[in-house]
Amino acid sequence: MTQVADTSLPIEDTNSAKQSSSLRKIASNMSSLIASDVINRVTSFVIYALVGRYLGAFAFGQMSLALSMFYTFQVFAIAGLKTLITREIAKDPKLTDKYLVNGSVIVIGSTLFSLVGLFIFMRIMGYDQTPGLYVSLEDIKSGVGWFNAWVNQANTAHIILIVCLGLMPFALASICEAVFQGREQMTYIAYVNGPANIIRIVLILILTINGTSLYPIAILMFVSHVFVMIAEWYFMLRHITVPKLQFDLRFAVQQVKKSLTFLSIDALIAVFASTYLILISKFINEAAVGLFSSATQLVTPLVILYQSIVLSVFPIMCQRFDKDNPSGMKRISNTLLEILLILAIPMTVGVFAFAEWGLVFVYGKEQFAEAGEAVRLMALVVLMQSITAVLGRVLVASMRERVTLRIVAVNLVISLVLGIYFIPRYGIFGAAFASLLAMFVDLAQHYFPVAKMLNGVPLINLAWRPTLAAGIMALFLYVMKGQNEILSIGLAIGVYFIALAILMIITVGSPQKIRAKYLGTV
Repeated sequence: MTQVADTSLPIEDTNSAKQSSSLRKIASNMSSLIASDVINRVTSFVIYALVGRYLGAFAFGQMSLALSMFYTFQVFAIAGLKTLITREIAKDPKLTDKYLVNGSVIVIGSTLFSLVGLFIFMRIMGYDQTPGLYVSLEDIKSGVGWFNAWVNQANTAHIILIVCLGLMPFALASICEAVFQGREQMTYIAYVNGPANIIRIVLILILTINGTSLYPIAILMFVSHVFVMIAEWYFMLRHITVPKLQFDLRFAVQQVKKSLTFLSIDALIAVFASTYLILISKFINEAAVGLFSSATQLVTPLVILYQSIVLSVFPIMCQRFDKDNPSGMKRISNTLLEILLILAIPMTVGVFAFAEWGLVFVYGKEQFAEAGEAVRLMALVVLMQSITAVLGRVLVASMRERVTLRIVAVNLVISLVLGIYFIPRYGIFGAAFASLLAMFVDLAQHYFPVAKMLNGVPLINLAWRPTLAAGIMALFLYVMKGQNEILSIGLAIGVYFIALAILMIITVGSPQKIRAKYLGTV
C-alpha cells in the first residue's frame, strides 16, 4: 500500500500563518491610510502655513472658512454612503458593482443639492455682500488690468465658491475610496493621494512665494480634486472591477434609506466641527477665525494618526462583530484604545510645553502666539477624541449607529449653546474652552453605551502606563527648559519611549509577550 506523505500544516502553524497574513494586511492598509491622510493633512497644513506667513491672519481666516465650508458640505454630497458602502462590501464583496454604480449616481444628485444649500447658506451669513467682480476704473486706468485687480482683492464668497466646486469630483472619488476600504485595498488610495498632494504643495509654494492671492490657490485645489477622481476611477476599473453601468432604482432607494442615519451622523459632526469657526466669523472677524484655525491645525498630526489607525481596522471590526459574544470586539477595541493613548498622551504633554513656540515656528508671525492657550485646550480635546474615535467605530460596527446619531445631535446643541455664550465674551479662548466642555459630554455619551455593550471599558488600566511614561517625559522637559526646542522635543520623544518600554517589560513581559498582547487580537 502506497503511503501518502502528510503535507498538511499543524493547526497551530496554520493559525499562525493566518494571523501573520492578517497582520500584514492590516499593516499595509494602515500604512496606506496613514500615508494618504498624512499627505492630505500636510497639504492643508501647508496651505494654512503659507497663507498665514505671506498673506496674514485675515486671509488665513478666509481660507479657513472656505475649507470649513467644503468639509461641511462634502458630508451632504457624499450622503452618508462612504461608511455604509465600506461596511456592506466588507461583509459581502459580491455587492461591489451594485454599490459602486448606484452610489456614484446618488452622490451626483446629492452634490447638486449640496451646492444649492451652500448658496443659500452664504446669503444667510452675508458672505456674498462684499463686492467681488467689481474693479474700479482707477485700477484699470493705472495699468493693473481687470484680471490682476480682481485677483488681488480676493473676497470670502468667491474663495468659498471656487473651493466648493470640487465637491462633485470629491464625492465621486469618495465612493471609490469606500470600495477600496471595504475590499481592504487601501494602497490604491495612497497611490493617488500621494502624488496629487505633493504636486499641490509644490505649486502652492510657488504661487505664494511669487506673491499670489487666494484665487489661484482655490482654483488649484479644485483642479486637484478632479485629478484625484480620475486617478482613483482608473485604479478601480483596472484592478478592482469594471461594473456594468446598470442603475437599480429600488436598490438605490434602499441604499439611501440605509445611509440616512450615517448622513445624519456625518452632517451633525460636520456642523459641530465648523460651528465655532462660523460663530467666530459672525461675532468677531476673519482674523480671529485665522487665529483659532492656527490653534486647531497645530494639533492635527495626532488626529491624522488615530483616524487612520481606526479606519484601517474598521473592516475587521465589522467582520468580528457578534451580538451574542462581544469578547472579540472588546479585545480589538481595548487594543486600539491603548495604542492611541500611547500616542495621544505624550503629544498632549508636548503641545502644553511648546504651544506658543510651535505657532510662531509654523506660521512665522508673532501674532499667532496669541492662540497659545487655545492650543493647550484643543490638545485636551484631541486627547479625548482619540478615545471617542474608537468607541464611535465600535458603535457603528455593532449596528448601533442610531446611538451615534443621538450623541452627535446632543453634541451639536451643546456646542452651539456654549459657543454663543463663550465666544462673544472670551474670543478664541472661549471657543476652545467651549470645545473642551462639549468634548467631556461627548466622551461620556460614547463611554456608557459601549461599556454596557462590552461589559466595561477599562480606560484607567489602559492609560496608566503611557500616563506614567509621559509624566517622566514632562519632568525631562522641565529640566530642559530654556534649551533648543527642536533638540528638547527629539530627546523627550526618546525619553518617553524608553520609559514606556521599561514599563511594558516590567508589567507585560518579554518583547514576544508584548507583541502577542497588542497584535494577537487581530
